[in-house]
This record gives sequence, structure tokens and C-alpha cells, in this order.
Amino acid sequence: MKKHNLKKIKGIRKRLDKVVIKYGLHSIETRRISDEIDIKINEYYKSIEQVKYPRNSNMNEYKEKSYKKIKEIVLNTKKFPTVKQWDKIAKEEGFLSHISLEYMMKTNWNNLRVKTLRELNIDI
Repeated sequence: MKKHNLKKIKGIRKRLDKVVIKYGLHSIETRRISDEIDIKINEYYKSIEQVKYPRNSNMNEYKEKSYKKIKEIVLNTKKFPTVKQWDKIAKEEGFLSHISLEYMMKTNWNNLRVKTLRELNIDI
């Protein structure tokens, strides 16, 4: 399913590129294809799950502790740490780096930021 969606997304993106060149950014056809690619991208991301480790794995504990620390930082500062800020904290205090969290949670840093701020009911 994932590879199939990626191929479809690439195909739609190529069509979108052609339509933008032919009709411009604000045409009805551009909007239609843009909506179509949005749907496929959302389907793709819904099909991805977080990396699952066995219950007794230390990685789950590290992930949870790291995410908890991020939430504490956000609650105290009302700001989500940048990649550079987080990696410094992670190195000094023994938490997972941003790239490890992104991998384990199957998301990027910005999406993790949005998720965290929403969980904590802090305006984005």
C-alpha cells in the first residue's frame, strides 16, 4: 500500500507540475490536482505507523522519557525547542536525539512540534 501510494503521489506531482506550467498556480485545474495530491499524501501518512519495539525494550522507555522532557520544556518555556536546542539537551542529559525521535515516531520535527503543542493545548 505504501509503495503504491508513493508512486501515485509522484505521478500526480508530475501532472501538477505540467498543469502549473500550462495554466498557472491559480487555475481551477491546478486546484483540483492539488486537492487530489493532498488526499493521497494524507492516505500515505495514515498508513505509516510508529516503530514498535517489544514492551520490555529500553528504546520505548528512552522514547517516552525524551518526549516527556520535550513536553516539560514546552510547558516551562511556552516554546518548542529547535533541533539544535533539543540535540544539545539530549546529549547533555541522556535523551534521544531529534533524528531518533523522528524515526521512532515516524514523523518530522515540525509535525512532532504540532502534535506536542496540541496535546498541551498551546496555541500554534
